[in-house]
Amino acid sequence: MTLRFIHSVISSSVPIILAALGGTFTNLAGKLNIALEGMMLIASFAAIYVAHRSGSLLLSVLISIAVCCIFALLLELSCRLKANVFLAGLAINLLATGLTSFLMPVLLGSKGTFVSQHVPTLRKINLPLVENLPLLGELLSGYDIFVYLTFLLTFLSHLLIYKTPLGYQIRAAGQDSKVARDLGIDVDRVRAVAFLLSGVFAAIAGAALSLPMKAFVSGMTNNRGWIALVAVILGGKKIAVVVLSCLVFGLFSFLSDYLQLVSKIPSELLMTIPYISTVVTMILYAYLRKYKAR
Repeated sequence: MTLRFIHSVISSSVPIILAALGGTFTNLAGKLNIALEGMMLIASFAAIYVAHRSGSLLLSVLISIAVCCIFALLLELSCRLKANVFLAGLAINLLATGLTSFLMPVLLGSKGTFVSQHVPTLRKINLPLVENLPLLGELLSGYDIFVYLTFLLTFLSHLLIYKTPLGYQIRAAGQDSKVARDLGIDVDRVRAVAFLLSGVFAAIAGAALSLPMKAFVSGMTNNRGWIALVAVILGGKKIAVVVLSCLVFGLFSFLSDYLQLVSKIPSELLMTIPYISTVVTMILYAYLRKYKAR
């Protein structure tokens, strides 16, 4: 029972972790990607539509990445033109919401919920050798491809940020862009790469929402992009803290869904659990920073 619970929490955390990893790149480069929510939403839509039409999971993810990269470049271009990054991000979020609402009846023939039987099933993967290990096998084996991809991308993100010249340039651009330029770093190019990486991760996060369900629901991201942004702020420059924050938020998200099934508490109240936990976490974070400053 405990291991199944852990499985469920990890699976619930995957979209948040992926989006937060993407947001970490832009945050380290000195720009917060406020558009994570909208990018995830448009990616979820694109993934389910392409998978429904083509029957290919790989193609659906690739198209989602392409779409999100376009949105990321639009956001980066607005920043390069000195637009307010927060307003530009909000505009992307509103565009994604409006666009998916408009395209759903046009392309999917539904205004609220679309379920497809043509989308291939994401099978659980049992890891050879690992699955036979006591406890550890049950903990690490039996997830779908998106969970293992999240493990891999978390590790690769750490390597890229802290062990490569590109990672150094991203951190330098965010630390002090003027000094970075004096050192010969093309800050605009580095930030463009960071936004593109953010788009790639947000696209995979969106696909991880819709493809396992074989469905798209209007507004199905359900503010996960905003929660991921909170994890980015909490984690700062530390990938491990970002991921840990996402797991905590994923825990509350899973509890919200689980309690709606097994308790008699009004679902409207239970649905607020992830958001209440986010607000409480931010308050604690602000208090600890203030205490540390003293």
